[in-house]
Amino acid sequence: MPVPQWMPWRSVWLPRAIAGVVLLVAVPMFLRMPPWCDITLYQMAARNILHGGTHYRDLFDTNLPGFVWAITALYAVFGPSALALRAVDLLIVAGVVALLDRMAKWGGAGPAARWWTIAGAVVFYPFTVEMAHAQRDTWMALPALAARALRLRRGWCERRHGRGYRGVQARYAPRVQVQRTRGRPDEGVGLSRLPRRVAAR
Repeated sequence: MPVPQWMPWRSVWLPRAIAGVVLLVAVPMFLRMPPWCDITLYQMAARNILHGGTHYRDLFDTNLPGFVWAITALYAVFGPSALALRAVDLLIVAGVVALLDRMAKWGGAGPAARWWTIAGAVVFYPFTVEMAHAQRDTWMALPALAARALRLRRGWCERRHGRGYRGVQARYAPRVQVQRTRGRPDEGVGLSRLPRRVAAR
């Protein structure tokens, strides 16, 4: 009988080890990377709003105000700290990856495939250029994926209940005795022959 060879892409511990080592090396460098001009622009917008200014009038911007509000909230709590902004960005990316992993699990992906995906995200994102960090698109992905996950769970619950009802109906339909009431031939389905546990429902 041939001995199966070890295949690294089926391993769970190898991507875990890669993700752990890369995080130890990449996170300190990621937090200390210089901010891109977009971050500087929105920090100026946050300072303008906190000092009584009016956005779009005092500072040029062509985007919706949601990202500015988020940066303003961070500015009010942590001040003009690019380190805090990058830490929040890293947490948001971690939430996005966690939601993707959860939906992959619901879709039938195995542990090895999911861990290799996580390791790929860990290796990729911290080493991208500064322009890709703390962007609106990445931050919007978190609530969008959360809404998608809730919708998927709701749809599965509805289908599960629907299958359960149809399954009970198909299982016990031959035992249902149709009783016709005298004078009212179109009325009545007797459930006397159904099991008690089903009739009680």
